[in-house]
Amino acid sequence: MSEAADQCRLFFEQHAGDPNKVEALQKGSQYYEWEKYSASQHSPGPVISSERLIRLVINPLHVDPATGDLKPTAVTDVKDKGCSVDRLGHTTIDAAIAAGHENAAAKNAAKPEAPPRSVCGVAKMSADDIRSIRVGQNVQAFCVYDTALVANTAHSDVCQVVPVKGHDARSARMQLLALADKGRIAIP
Repeated sequence: MSEAADQCRLFFEQHAGDPNKVEALQKGSQYYEWEKYSASQHSPGPVISSERLIRLVINPLHVDPATGDLKPTAVTDVKDKGCSVDRLGHTTIDAAIAAGHENAAAKNAAKPEAPPRSVCGVAKMSADDIRSIRVGQNVQAFCVYDTALVANTAHSDVCQVVPVKGHDARSARMQLLALADKGRIAIP
């Protein structure tokens, strides 16, 4: 394995569960190169551009109850801990939704006083479409990393690699939100 591949895996292992992983990622300079490597020992391989990805849409976190529109919170994880997506080449929509239902049930049980969570849809996007979002002087705004988990080898993270504050950052997230909304599929 190359030194860059080792550095990539080490970074993501050290920052697993870190709510400020993206900020730490931005302090380096290899974030574009690291997309070519597996960031996890449980990996099926790096996320290639043609891959289809899904983001679970969680009610009420990601959906405006008045309009039914996606809220910016559907993608805001890209600026801090990484926005979790699943790779459709390594899972199915039904399996991802089932895991989402289990996760929502666990969160509901842990915080019964909070509004109940439920999976109400998915947003389908391609890795290439996400990586094609540009800001400023044609700067790639997001990277997609293979961050497979023991329990979910399809897991990946979308991370914002342009600075998290300022006009370019907001513009990038709004473009990502529009992409997610375009690929949104409601489930009963």
